[in-house]
Amino acid sequence: FFCVCDSSAKTGKNYYVDALQGNDDANGLSKQTAWKSLERLKDIQLRAGDSLLFRRGSVFIGILELSAKGKADKRVIIDAYGIGRKPCIKAPDASLYTILVQNSDYLTLQNLEVVNTGTERLAHRTGVKVLCENYGVSHNIILNALEIHDVNGSLIKQKGGGSGILIVNKGQDVISTFDGLTIENCIIRRCERNGMIWSSYSSRNNWHPSTNTVVRKNLIEEVPGDGIVPIGCEGALIEYNLMRNCPGTLPHSEAAAGFWPWSCDNTVLQFNEVSDHKAPWDAQGFDSDYNCHNTTIQYNFSHDNDGGMVLICNSGTDGGVGNQGTVVQYNVSINDAIRPRATRSGIFSATIHIGGPCENTLINNNIL
Repeated sequence: FFCVCDSSAKTGKNYYVDALQGNDDANGLSKQTAWKSLERLKDIQLRAGDSLLFRRGSVFIGILELSAKGKADKRVIIDAYGIGRKPCIKAPDASLYTILVQNSDYLTLQNLEVVNTGTERLAHRTGVKVLCENYGVSHNIILNALEIHDVNGSLIKQKGGGSGILIVNKGQDVISTFDGLTIENCIIRRCERNGMIWSSYSSRNNWHPSTNTVVRKNLIEEVPGDGIVPIGCEGALIEYNLMRNCPGTLPHSEAAAGFWPWSCDNTVLQFNEVSDHKAPWDAQGFDSDYNCHNTTIQYNFSHDNDGGMVLICNSGTDGGVGNQGTVVQYNVSINDAIRPRATRSGIFSATIHIGGPCENTLINNNIL
C-alpha cells in the first residue's frame, strides 16, 4: 500500500489507523474516525507536516510503503498513539519487506513493531527497507525505537542474505545518496542473516558516499550474522550499540562479524559492545574491512567472541583498493578468540587479526 507524500502543505493533518475499532468507511482524521486497515492508506496523499498514526495494541497484516517529502521544519511523522504495546505490522508470506521508505526527505518512522516471517526462508528479505534510487540526495531520514523481529532471510551472504534493516542507495541516471540518516533506539531480534546492512556505491571508480550517517543505542540479539555494516559512507558514526547472544546457526562456509564498515571513509566506531559471536569464519567483535580509509575503533568492549576483538583486512587482489589509516585504541577484549571448532581453513582464532596489505595501521592502548 503506497502512501505518496509531497511538501505542498502549509498545515499538517493527522491520520489515524486502528485495527481494533477502526472503520475503513470513516475519514481517518481523528481517533474516533480512524481507519481499520492498511488497505485504506493507498487513498491518501501525505504532505509535509502530516502524521500517520497507528493505534497501540493493533496488529496489521500487509505492507506499508511510503514516499514522504517533508521539510526541515515540517517533518512527516509515522508513529504510534494510545496506550499499550507498539502497533505491529506483519508482512504477508513471501514479502521482501514489511515497510518500505522510498525516495524521501525529512521523515521519521518510529515506535512500530515489524515482523516478516515467511513459511520458507527468502533471500533479501528484510523488516524495514530504506531506498534512495535515481532520486538525488535523500535528507534526514530517522528510524527510531522500532522493534524488528523474526525475519527469516537467507543465511548465505552470496545468495542475498536477509536483515532487520536494509539501507539501499543506487542509480545511474541520477546519483543517489543519503545525508543525515539516523538509526537509533531500535531493537533487532531473531533476524536472519544480519542486523542492519547497507547496499551502495562501493567502487572508488564510482564513488558517491552517503554523509552524516549515525547509528546509536540499538540492541541486536539472536542474530547469527553481521550486526551493523555501513557501506559507501563518509564519516559514519556507530556508537553505544549492543550485539549479544548470537546463535551459531550459519553454514560452515559463512563469514560474519559484529560492527564493521566496508568501502567507507572516516568511520568512527565507539562505546559499543559485541559478544557471543559464533560465525564459522571471522566472528570478531569489530572490523575495519576492504576499501576503508581512516577507520577509528575506540572505547569498545568485545568479549566471548569466537573470532577475537578486531579484524583489519584488505584484498591483495584489488589493485589500488586498500585499507589505510585504521586506528584501534582504548578497547577492552575479554575471553575473545577461543574458537571451539575448526574454521574452513582449520583451527584458527586471533584476538587481533590483520590480513593485508594494510597501510598506516595503529593499534595501541588496548586491554586484551
